Amino acid sequence: LTLFEAPQKLLDEFGITNITTSQLEGFRPFIIAPILRDSNLLAVMVAITNGDPSVHEHDVEVATTLSNQAQNAISKADLFQKSIRNADELESFVYTVSHELKTPILTVQSFASLLKDEYSQIFPANASKYLDRIIINLSQMQNLVMDLLDLSRIGRDGIELAECNSAELVDAAIESLAGLLQEYPT
Repeated sequence: LTLFEAPQKLLDEFGITNITTSQLEGFRPFIIAPILRDSNLLAVMVAITNGDPSVHEHDVEVATTLSNQAQNAISKADLFQKSIRNADELESFVYTVSHELKTPILTVQSFASLLKDEYSQIFPANASKYLDRIIINLSQMQNLVMDLLDLSRIGRDGIELAECNSAELVDAAIESLAGLLQEYPT
């Protein structure tokens, strides 16, 4: 069944409302080019003429180019939709993980602070030092979790850039590794 054998049926089937069967009178198919997605026929592009029905090489090249561009646009739209779904899934995963980590970190941080406040006088010096390191690292973990929460919100809230002092970042990284560097000198 082609557009010219039963035009109204096909116009209705594809929901084409801006063309009437009377507008197609006197026209013949000129070039028919498939539009594919993953080797499956998605649509057909039909060039029609009311004049000379002979097809020239240039006509075939134009129809092929248009068909290929339509296929590429459809493929890119599919990839874009997949990337949006993947980004949404990643955002949801990061949000869930950060919330799941937040409570245990706060609980351990509270207990460590209680131990320090109530029993620091009876702890040996090394134990107090280790407890301080635990509290500092838990605070850093809490900051990381908050950063993950911020990351999960980027897709919804947008990105706000700010200046930072890279020397302070390096100093903080060195300080956080100081204990390991003292225990395991090179």
